Amino acid sequence: MIGKPEDQIRLILCLLIAYPLGWIMNLALRGKTARHTFATVTGIILQAYMFRDEILHTFFMSLITYLLMNVFPRQTQHKVVFAFTLAYLSASHIYRMYVNFGGWDLDITTYTMILTAKLSALSFCYKDGGLKDQELIPDQIERKVISMPTPFEYLSYVFFCGGCIVGPFFEYSDYINFIEQKGIYQKVPNSILQSLIRLGQGFLCLLFNLIVGQYFWVQYCGSEEFTTYSFPYKVMYYFIAMTSQRFQYYTAWCITDGAIIGSGLAYNGSDEKTGEQKFDRIYSIDISEVEFGFSPNRMIQSWNHMIHIWLKHYVYNRTLVTGQKPGLFNSMAVFIVSAFWHGFYPFYYVMFFFCAIFSELAKDVYRSRIFFKVIPEPFYSLLANFSTLLTLNYLGTSFGLLTFERGYRFSRAMYHYVFIYIVLLFMVFRFGGIPRKAAKLEAKLKEKKEAKKEQ
Repeated sequence: MIGKPEDQIRLILCLLIAYPLGWIMNLALRGKTARHTFATVTGIILQAYMFRDEILHTFFMSLITYLLMNVFPRQTQHKVVFAFTLAYLSASHIYRMYVNFGGWDLDITTYTMILTAKLSALSFCYKDGGLKDQELIPDQIERKVISMPTPFEYLSYVFFCGGCIVGPFFEYSDYINFIEQKGIYQKVPNSILQSLIRLGQGFLCLLFNLIVGQYFWVQYCGSEEFTTYSFPYKVMYYFIAMTSQRFQYYTAWCITDGAIIGSGLAYNGSDEKTGEQKFDRIYSIDISEVEFGFSPNRMIQSWNHMIHIWLKHYVYNRTLVTGQKPGLFNSMAVFIVSAFWHGFYPFYYVMFFFCAIFSELAKDVYRSRIFFKVIPEPFYSLLANFSTLLTLNYLGTSFGLLTFERGYRFSRAMYHYVFIYIVLLFMVFRFGGIPRKAAKLEAKLKEKKEAKKEQ
């Protein structure tokens, strides 16, 4: 767990109190004024209890952003807001490094990261609201904000009690429809059971982390003693240690997801086939996809899912050039912003750089899948899952070690093998034209099939 014991107790209390508050919003509160007031007041109380006087950062950052959105022209304010929120978050990260370098103390920076995503997304959507639908892509039409939120609505979005401690990020358009009970939120069913199930998943993840974490911990991978073991042992150790570390994140995300489900904000209608009610409109983690998925990109997308949504809609899509295919530049833009969003420890940037390359490599491998049909199922899927987890666990361990000294010591002990193989395979696939050759081969095989049918 992060932070001091008293911080941990306050964190757990705040996360658990959010459950009954959410149930009240879903089952008892009607009328947008009552719902806005309840969400704002309870959120401020929770955040003040958790972060004490550091809550002033939330007020200050929100106030400046609101002023920027009103003072600057509608079609340019989003750039100023994005720069300001990211700069403010960066200053928070730098100050945190200055007072507690290499530590994991829990402070308002945790929520500032979420607030950066929320406020910058709102500014983009407000900008889109001033354009015609013909100038926007479908996702932007769905999320656009037509009119400037009132201060009351704005504060409600900032301090919503279900996500005022560690998130998650969610869109303003979803939130305002939820508060006003419009669209999909007109009739949200009782979600107490679903929220408790998600809470139970969080406690199971905590149990796994507590048991396995006693014997395998990421920080040990950066020690001198770790370097003395055999290569197979070190691979096994970091693989298990990083898996245990992931379950610590799963714990917090599952618990916060449960609070969002309980409030009804995560409601996503019913399944067309089964009629089952869905509560997956907003979620932080898809554990099964991360642990057992076969696609590197889908596994990355399922980790901290709502922040991935923010990066996709407000970085990746906004750097696309009309008439050009997305490529390495767009992926690199996402990972650079993601690195800034996480902080300034050197190995963050090493990890995110190689994540961008690995993501592009995964796309090339997928486009070249015709060459891998010689590997029968389920061996191909198992190999894909294991190799992806092996790579992401390596990169994640570098991330978790924070300092350059510990990160480099770990990478050197592993002979930098993941960094080397990512670069080599990327060069082979990208510059060797393998995906292009695969496309030609698939086209030829398709022509032969069609010719046989005609005969």
